[in-house]
Amino acid sequence: MKEKLIKTSFVVFLFLTALSALTLGVEHETLDTAAQSPYRYVFLAPNKEEEYWAEVASGVKAQDQEEGSDTLLVQDKNENLIANYLMDARLSGAKGVILKGTNEANEEIQKMTEEGIPVIFYNSDFPESGRTAYVGHDNYEIGRLSGELLVQTMGEKGSVFVFARTYLASTMKDRLRGFLDYLKDYPHVQTADFIEDRGNLLTLREAFYAALEKEDKIQGMVSFGGMATDHLGDLLENVDGKEEMAVIVTDLSDNSAAMLEKGVYDAVISLDASEIGRKAVELLNAHDREGKELPSEVMLDLKVVTKENLPEYLFHIEEKDWEWNSYEP
Repeated sequence: MKEKLIKTSFVVFLFLTALSALTLGVEHETLDTAAQSPYRYVFLAPNKEEEYWAEVASGVKAQDQEEGSDTLLVQDKNENLIANYLMDARLSGAKGVILKGTNEANEEIQKMTEEGIPVIFYNSDFPESGRTAYVGHDNYEIGRLSGELLVQTMGEKGSVFVFARTYLASTMKDRLRGFLDYLKDYPHVQTADFIEDRGNLLTLREAFYAALEKEDKIQGMVSFGGMATDHLGDLLENVDGKEEMAVIVTDLSDNSAAMLEKGVYDAVISLDASEIGRKAVELLNAHDREGKELPSEVMLDLKVVTKENLPEYLFHIEEKDWEWNSYEP
């Protein structure tokens, strides 16, 4: 009887979304819910190839296995259509959604929360969106900790390059603000340049060497994430004085771990992305099964990894044949 009801509900959902697509005059694909194995929650990520998103997903599925829940993994490849992805999840009966923070879908998020469907943000937070909870790391504190580690390694005087994927992102704005606030107590530590890689290695390389031409006496480098975290070590190969340079980066990856082992990086601020996925599913299960209210935010601990304690933090994302739903609504 339960299976019949599920199938009937999904048929109704398909009809409604098809009708909506006809009204709009465009084709509208929908979530493949696989009626034989109905999901409970929906996890949205920009893609499954990048290590960070894959690691969050690994935590989601690990908690699913541990607690017996079922989360559908969806690649929301078009950020401009995030409200449509959320609408699909709501209409198809999802009991909770986990997605990268956004302020581009506030109306749909409000509909979901009004219907009692929790919306959990990760990676970045926009409380004004009406989201239910944020699970992740305090980006302002990441910036402050980066400054603290830099001063401990470099000393209280020197010029520094600061790297980010883009300073337009709210996460990077908060990290930069925390970093600069910390350095207010160290007036002789000067930021020589702010470099964006825009997710492109060639862009990073050109910007890096252009900055060096203007300011070749650099004592420190700080990366808040992005291409620089993985590739600063390679770029420093041809830089004089690299052995004495303080290098602090955010995000522990295979590349940044290798740079720690070689002694090129001094410290990595590790953001355990799998813990984000685990905690988000744990909160949804507690809400769904026990009626527990979700906290507004859950800030996870920041971990500082050095060459000495690196073995404690080395991880490997176990390859799983997880099915990802990839479509554009």
